Amino acid sequence: MAAAFPVYRTYLRVGEPASAMDRRHIDWAIAAAERRLGKSEATVLEHLREVLLGEGEAAHLPQDARKRFLARWQQFTAPVTAKAMEDTAFYRYIPLLSLNEVGADPRSFGMSVSAFHFANLTRQRHRPHCLLGTSTHDSKRGEDLRARLNVLSELPAQWEDCLLRLSGWAQLYLTRTPKESWPIHNDIWLLFQTLVGLWPALPPDDAAREDLRTRVQAYMRKAIREAKTKTTWVCPESDYEGAVERYVDGVLRLGPSPFADELQKVTARIAPFGFRNSLAQLVLKFTVPGVPDLYQGCEQWNFSLVDPDNRRPVDYAALARELEGLEAVCRQGYPMREHWQALNRNAADGRIKQLVTWRLLRLRRERSTLFRNANYVALGVDGPAADHAVAFARVHEREAVLVVAARLTCTLCGGEDEAWSPELWKGTSVRCGGEGGVRRFRRWRNWLTGEETTLSQSEETVMDLQALFGAAGGLPFAVLVADAEAAA
Repeated sequence: MAAAFPVYRTYLRVGEPASAMDRRHIDWAIAAAERRLGKSEATVLEHLREVLLGEGEAAHLPQDARKRFLARWQQFTAPVTAKAMEDTAFYRYIPLLSLNEVGADPRSFGMSVSAFHFANLTRQRHRPHCLLGTSTHDSKRGEDLRARLNVLSELPAQWEDCLLRLSGWAQLYLTRTPKESWPIHNDIWLLFQTLVGLWPALPPDDAAREDLRTRVQAYMRKAIREAKTKTTWVCPESDYEGAVERYVDGVLRLGPSPFADELQKVTARIAPFGFRNSLAQLVLKFTVPGVPDLYQGCEQWNFSLVDPDNRRPVDYAALARELEGLEAVCRQGYPMREHWQALNRNAADGRIKQLVTWRLLRLRRERSTLFRNANYVALGVDGPAADHAVAFARVHEREAVLVVAARLTCTLCGGEDEAWSPELWKGTSVRCGGEGGVRRFRRWRNWLTGEETTLSQSEETVMDLQALFGAAGGLPFAVLVADAEAAA
């Protein structure tokens, strides 16, 4: 039964009533198990529920005995979840690799803006200082690699065409067996997604391509062993692993290659939107309720793969030198729009992410009380591009920060990077009236560019997004800091 029971890592405390969230998760897990196992197991599952929640017959169990059971349950469920899901299922079920991250559910494609606001409100209420991490030592893929892969969900038809071309050119490197061709389709699908997420935005030279080949070879060996369909760590199948190795060598060989040309073509198309996804994710991590965590090297783009690839040494001296140059543009105040536009044109070098990170860290340091104690105010967006923006404010006494971040920018631009401009937001605005106390702040300053915005004090106070993004220097977000003296 243990293998079929959908494990939930609960953190119940003996002697304390279970929270509503604990009850929901446990009830969901047991209901799912009953559907798989049938009603014959219902009595056992119901008894387990009572023991976990301390209800029914289990309410009279000795507290020490139940405490030991809960401790062992929590110790047991974490490794079972890790080995069954993260280290097996996540390498088998791969519709979109960016969803296969530790703690995530690859069956769930994204979330609505309303669900995003609800999650932030819940965190603000129950765990306002929890850690917000987008990359760790245990990530399956780097945060920016995932952000790029997310763009594929906006271009399904074009991605399908690309896959047909890639698989056609790679046919030559398949190994034929009496029963099937190796690698199997699922492993090829995993490889192609990995390559599109990993391939450099600018054409790599031979040394960079050889480094990519070495990294991908190590990654694929680990991935197919984790999947446990054709080979495993315990019983490696050398014939299959050799077939995968030859396939990777073939598609990533040096010299002229239509396969590499197609990779470069699709990467050049989706990379700018991936960069925007990354920057939007970065600003949300630094401004929503919680404490942002920066994993080593993530000050600039992180296109790492699963460990040990994501634990490679970081050149902190180089990062420090880059930061010195970026800080220089801020010594007279704020970076000008022209600076941001130049960084956007050369986004592949990662300096734009580093400057955004540094500026947001400065904001959190200077407004530490605000981010420690502020409430969360969800703001509505109206207009033709309303589905492509998320907006909220953090307000505490006479301090406030208002954030607007673009989403699904590939769809907004029709898949063409050249279309990215403030005109896309024409007729779209953020509602700043209503509850939350946002409209009592009249003057706001863009923390990234220094541009000022003044709100009218009408009943339906709004902020025009065309003007807001026009002053954002090409960035896919705006972080506005209220002038305390301008609070009504």
